[in-house]
Amino acid sequence: MIKWFRHKYFPWIMLLVVTATSFLSMVFLQQRYTTMLQAGAEYQMPVHLERTVDWIPSDYLVVKFLGTRTTWGDTVPPELGQLIYVSIGMQPNGMLYVKSASAHKPHDSEYMIAEVVRFGEGVVDF
Repeated sequence: MIKWFRHKYFPWIMLLVVTATSFLSMVFLQQRYTTMLQAGAEYQMPVHLERTVDWIPSDYLVVKFLGTRTTWGDTVPPELGQLIYVSIGMQPNGMLYVKSASAHKPHDSEYMIAEVVRFGEGVVDF
């Protein structure tokens, strides 16, 4: 009896499970994207693409994010690895630009949280 059930209905049950999983994953991704649109803003980040020649053939491009440094807005310098608030704005074409960075959360503009990589002469890299 079980062998008969297994051979006859197992493919249909698996098809149903795979279809339900695919549908639920699409719903989850759409909900996550909608939540991001409601809770935050979407920006375009300027990047620089490089293709390096190496002894191993590769189709990978190196993506370097531009605009990851700005002026420090506080009197106390940040420590390496410290989480900071970076004030950001949007240009008319949708491109992100960085205004300044601070250890305190800005109340008048959009911001992102970043980690300090380097600091020197009033400029912080994140």
